[in-house]
Amino acid sequence: MSTSDRQSDQSPPHAAAGGRSWVKDIWQLHIPLLLALALCTTATVIEIRRADQGVWRAWIYLFEWPMIGAFCIWMWWRLWREGSVKKARTSLTDRWRAKVARIEAEYDASHPDPVPAAGDPAELKTSTAADEGLQQWQAYVNELRRTDPPGNVH
Repeated sequence: MSTSDRQSDQSPPHAAAGGRSWVKDIWQLHIPLLLALALCTTATVIEIRRADQGVWRAWIYLFEWPMIGAFCIWMWWRLWREGSVKKARTSLTDRWRAKVARIEAEYDASHPDPVPAAGDPAELKTSTAADEGLQQWQAYVNELRRTDPPGNVH
């Protein structure tokens, strides 16, 4: 694979020549963004006037509408950059799975497994016999099963 092929694979869909239709972008991304921002701006101005009149609840909405507008801009940017909702969702899912795998690998590396591998039963018996807490728990469970067997309906 040549360098130019790798660069074209990594470039966002809106930058690719002949990629997405700019008309489709206008109708599905840009116009809805403008409508959402117009709504958020109008609502913010209304809430500023209401807060100025002494309506205390308007202060909450005064901060809420700009946050909704910022969220709309963030979503617009993600969809424009990723190319579609499905691609954006998939890339986000892939990033989270990679992050979880990395965290699990770091945890596994820093916390060695105290239980021996299942391939050596003698070693498992030795470690089980040495664990007093496990023996006490097993005795408790056996006593519980003897006095109140599973499936015994009272």
